[in-house]
Amino acid sequence: TFEGRYVLIKQINKGRSSTIWECLDRVSGLRYVVKIIDRRNLTAEKDQSVYTEARVLSHLNQKTETIDEGRGDLGRPSDTGILRLVNFFDDTTHFYIVTNYMVSGDLFTNITTKRCYTEDEAQLLAVKLLEAVQYMHRKGVVHRDLTADNIFLSESLSKTDPNLLQHIAIANFRLASLRNSEEENRKKRTKGHRRAGSRVSFEISRPKLNGMCGTPSYVAPEVLQGVPYDSQVDMWSIGVILYYAIAGYMPFEAKAKKPLYKRITEGDYGFHGQKWTHVSRGAKQFISKLLKVDPTIRHTVDQALNHPWIEEVRIQDDLPDPSKGTATKDNASNDISTHHSKAHKRMGSLQSLKGVLRKMGTKKNVKGSDGSCQKDAQNRDDDETYYVVSGGTSKWHGNGNESDLPRTIAI
Repeated sequence: TFEGRYVLIKQINKGRSSTIWECLDRVSGLRYVVKIIDRRNLTAEKDQSVYTEARVLSHLNQKTETIDEGRGDLGRPSDTGILRLVNFFDDTTHFYIVTNYMVSGDLFTNITTKRCYTEDEAQLLAVKLLEAVQYMHRKGVVHRDLTADNIFLSESLSKTDPNLLQHIAIANFRLASLRNSEEENRKKRTKGHRRAGSRVSFEISRPKLNGMCGTPSYVAPEVLQGVPYDSQVDMWSIGVILYYAIAGYMPFEAKAKKPLYKRITEGDYGFHGQKWTHVSRGAKQFISKLLKVDPTIRHTVDQALNHPWIEEVRIQDDLPDPSKGTATKDNASNDISTHHSKAHKRMGSLQSLKGVLRKMGTKKNVKGSDGSCQKDAQNRDDDETYYVVSGGTSKWHGNGNESDLPRTIAI
C-alpha cells in the first residue's frame, strides 16, 4: 500500500478531487511527489483516464536509467525528458501517483518569472524539448497537450553556471494517445513482405487520431478544423512554447474564442515588437517551420533536430541523441517563484465550440475512435471550471457534440 511504503511530508497543492504532497520513501529515505486523487466522485471516464496516464508513463519509462540513489531526492529525471513514474497505487477510494520531485516547478512559471528567455536559453530549451518529444514519438506516444504548464524543471545540479537550463520533464499524459512504437511499426511493415534482393523502406506512417483536445492557445489548426491528425500536433505546440519563451507572450491571443481559433487556423501571427528585433533570423525561421498551418509541411521532430539553429547548439555542446540512451549534460537555471501572467486571463461565459467552428466554416464533426480523447480527462488542481483564451491555461476536449464545450474540469 501507499501508506506502507511512503510517509506524507507536506502538502504542495490542493484541488477539488486531488491533492499534491511531498512524500518520503520509508525504505530509501528519498523525497518524491505524490498526487492523491479521490476517485469516489469521478466519472467512469475520469477514473479510466488515471489508468491511462499511469500506463503511458510506465510505457515511456521503460528502458530508462534508474535514478541515482545518491541524487534521487533532487528529483533528477531520466535522460528521456519524461516525468518518471516511481510508483502507482489504487484502492477503492483513491489513486496514488508517485513521481520524481521536480523542485523548480513548471516552465510557465519559470518564463513568467524571468519575463522571457534569452535566445541562447530558448535554444537549450528547444533541444531538450525536441529530444524528449522525439523519444516520446518513437515510443508511439502523442501527447496532445504540450504546454508550458506541463513541462517541469528539476533543481540545478550544477552551481557553476546558474544561467544554464536544467533538466526538463514532460508531464500530464491524461490526454495522450499510445500507439505502436516505431520499432513495432517497422516489424509490421516488413514482416512477410520482403523478397530476396528487395529494398525495405523504414519510413514510418503516422497513425491518424481523432478528437478535440488540448489547450486553446497551444492547439494545432488541424485539431480545430475537426480533421484526423497525428503527432504533428505536438510539433505545433512546441512552436508555440518557444515563441512564448522568447517573447514572453503567446503567438495567438484574442479576447474571445472565435477570433482566437480564426487566428490559429489562418496562422495569423508575426515577429513584431522590440523583443524580436534582437532575435536571430535562424530562430524566427525555426519557429516558423513549426507553426505551419499545413501539418504535412510542418517540421517533424527529426527535421527540427536537424535544423541549423538547433544543430549549432547540439554540435557546440555535444548533446547526444537520446534515442541512443546516452545522457545529456547537466544544466542549471535560476530559481523560480510563483508569478501571475497577464496572458492567463479568465473568461466567464462558455460558448459552444461546435457553434464557433460552424461559423468558421468547419463542417466535420469528429467521432470517437481508439485515438479519440477521453471525455473530461483533465489534470488540473484548481476548484474552478473556467475558460482561458489569452494565455491558454484551460483545456478542452470532446467529440464535436454540443455537450462537449471547451472548459476545464478539475479533478
